[in-house]
Amino acid sequence: MTTNKKRPSDLAAWDGDLSANLHVHKPGSSMRVSLQEIVDAVPVPDASGGGLATGDIIQRPTGTYDDYFECDGSIKLSAEAPALAAAIRTAVGPIADGYSVESGFRYQAPYAGWEHISDMARLGGYTLYKSASNGLYTTLISDAGEIIYSGAPSTSMGKLFATSNALYAATTTFDLYLADVLGATPSFNTTRVVAAGSSYFTGIVSVKPGFDLVVSNTPANFYLIDVAAGTSVKGTAPQSAVVYAAEETNGRIFAVARVNNVTGLYELVFKDSIADMDFKVIEELYGWSTGVISTIDERNSKTIYFGRKSVDYCYHIETGSITSVDRLVGTFNAVDFWCTAKDNVLIVSESPYEAGRSLISFDYGKTWQTPPDFGAGVKKYRIYEGEIYTVAANSDVNLVGGTTGTIQTNAITYIGSDHFKLPALTSKAQGHSYYVKK
Repeated sequence: MTTNKKRPSDLAAWDGDLSANLHVHKPGSSMRVSLQEIVDAVPVPDASGGGLATGDIIQRPTGTYDDYFECDGSIKLSAEAPALAAAIRTAVGPIADGYSVESGFRYQAPYAGWEHISDMARLGGYTLYKSASNGLYTTLISDAGEIIYSGAPSTSMGKLFATSNALYAATTTFDLYLADVLGATPSFNTTRVVAAGSSYFTGIVSVKPGFDLVVSNTPANFYLIDVAAGTSVKGTAPQSAVVYAAEETNGRIFAVARVNNVTGLYELVFKDSIADMDFKVIEELYGWSTGVISTIDERNSKTIYFGRKSVDYCYHIETGSITSVDRLVGTFNAVDFWCTAKDNVLIVSESPYEAGRSLISFDYGKTWQTPPDFGAGVKKYRIYEGEIYTVAANSDVNLVGGTTGTIQTNAITYIGSDHFKLPALTSKAQGHSYYVKK
């Protein structure tokens, strides 16, 4: 049998005509593009770097170039490239580079007598605490010290959640209690807003003002919460969506999910109801059926950390680039994994949370150090208002400031004007790297 099919190697050599077309494709459409259009779209610097402005980023064969820095996330002296330093500080803002040990301050919260704070969540000048002692009490308190609620709505209290709309206390059997702290009268509702029973939910995110979405690893068990009414409506996610973890930041929702049998990092777009929400794939995660995503305590991070059993990657939201997180062998391998992050700061802990190994990175997960010291025992970390919060059992071990207590704060430190931090970008093209024009 003969056919008229030809391999590319059978074709005549290209004659140099830039009007020749190539076939390009993206999901849902096929298009043509000429070689001239490709050439015109790519800025080509001359030998001195001409044609590119300070701060422009290009991909080049890995090497050393006089007019460029490699985008490796390293810290440079501003004097080495004053114009680039100024441009990066203007575009990015303050960059965290560590925490102050000397600023450590420990105190009792919400009041004396609690021997172990196991979690906290903050919103709008109110903090929800969970005690690992005292009957698993949950307490909602204002920054002025007013206790809005203190009690045990269930004998099986679990994780705490925060969205842009409300605070939540979950039970280990996946019922959910709502703390409406942005309404006219802040309150904690002791009636379950979601009675999920054994249906495992994996996160809570804000989808619009006054409404939050409970996501689940079962498509039929999603809930839309009306915060002001204190009620919820159950719905089924489209595209057979299974969500392993979800988080919101700057008005966008990200999820590690399996959608139409494809696992990956998705952006969740909510329209009017659970049934018509959409999932847009950002990065596929092959061959896995679990996932984690970083908690964003203040919901204003420029990054999302995500992965399979632990954090493997950092998604830089503004540029759309993805960099790898360097996992330390034998450290990040627990399925029940906790991490909290903001921008270039990432704190990770193995299960059972913080009992053995917790680490903190200030360069998008490239290098690691120990987090603030609180002595031995189980600890949990949060990032709020430029500080690292550590909650743990009552202790005065390794105390720097304050008194014996269950909560410690340490100020995050930032790079001064005499230094600047380069972007952290990883090229998928073998033998190539990204470079920024000085």
